[in-house]
Amino acid sequence: MKKIKSYGFWVALSGAVVLVVNALGKVFGFAVEDELISDLIMSIAGFLVVLGIVTMPEKDSQEDQEPEKDEQENIDKQENLNSQEIDRQENKDENKDEN
Repeated sequence: MKKIKSYGFWVALSGAVVLVVNALGKVFGFAVEDELISDLIMSIAGFLVVLGIVTMPEKDSQEDQEPEKDEQENIDKQENLNSQEIDRQENKDENKDEN
């Protein structure tokens, strides 16, 4: 039931409906503009969102931000490890030069 209330579901369904109507049009000899069908279904989906029947996902949800934060932390850790490795290598080179 949750999937049916998803805006993405209705957008995907609209694409499928356009394909089915076009296929039926070829079989039975009629043509309907893709844009007309798509606009109609998108209008209906928008109306369902306004009524609160269908929910539109938020762009900056908490779940989307957490993986980006984790990725940035991993990048920072890797850069820190790389700089430590470079420092160790430079220290080894300096020690070899002194001997």
